[in-house]
Amino acid sequence: MKIRVGKKEMLSAVGRVQGVVEKRNTMPILANILLRAENDSVSFFATDLEISVQGSYPAQVQEPGAVTLPARRLLDILRETTDDTIDLETTDTPGWILISSGRSRFKLPSLPPENFPPPPIREGEVAISLPSSTLLELFRKTAYATGENDTKYVLSGMLIQVEGRLRIVASDGHRLVVAETEVTGPPAEVHNAIVSRKAVAEIQKLLGEGDGGDGAPTLYLSKWHAGLQWGRIAITARLMEGTYPDYRKFIPMGNHRKIVATKSELDGALRRVALLAREKTYGVRLDFDESQGGRIVLT
Repeated sequence: MKIRVGKKEMLSAVGRVQGVVEKRNTMPILANILLRAENDSVSFFATDLEISVQGSYPAQVQEPGAVTLPARRLLDILRETTDDTIDLETTDTPGWILISSGRSRFKLPSLPPENFPPPPIREGEVAISLPSSTLLELFRKTAYATGENDTKYVLSGMLIQVEGRLRIVASDGHRLVVAETEVTGPPAEVHNAIVSRKAVAEIQKLLGEGDGGDGAPTLYLSKWHAGLQWGRIAITARLMEGTYPDYRKFIPMGNHRKIVATKSELDGALRRVALLAREKTYGVRLDFDESQGGRIVLT
């Protein structure tokens, strides 16, 4: 393999996979990124067997081929190079790749690309296109409520549900957040997918950085996977096994009491009172007083 690619594109691709590459060395090759050059482009792929990231960037391909390189070491090299282009090529010594940029030369070891796990196969998927800002807002409103190391396994993930609308649910057993939005042409049947918080974090990162390209991102759900496709980048996550609790049972219905308050005033009061709350629960008592035109007393 022999290619030349822009530093900006290469840095973006390698930086994108850092949250996914396996760092525990259970399988050494999972700490690598797979690069494949063909047809004037270089594609990248990384996985920890639960989450996968793949994409492609334009490149000058003199000799097509595929290599795997240690993702963390490659990122360190790219950050320190000063030239705008990066040259990668195989050497006469099997298992070593030469990386050149300006007056710098590096050699990195390469594990056999044929040993790298294949990309996941998506079958029978449901695809929903939404503006990136809308999708990011749904995840931001819900992700914080996901359980951490919860005794109930599925609560460490988030429920993505398509039921005439796109609905995202998160709960840690003590609090519950449901956010939803209208979608165009949703399927008639109900589709449920439980996605890990790590996968959601990678999706949020891509949506927040906005480097997927032009057009709206597509959220898809299939029998075994869920993920996001945005331009040249795709994030795919294996679904968590299990059944998410029926969140509707925990949402009070028919409650006639309704209190309206100014957000900034209520937020400020909660922050002041929480200074003396127990650190374990941060419990705050709210009393609603109808006198003096109505007020909330926080203790």
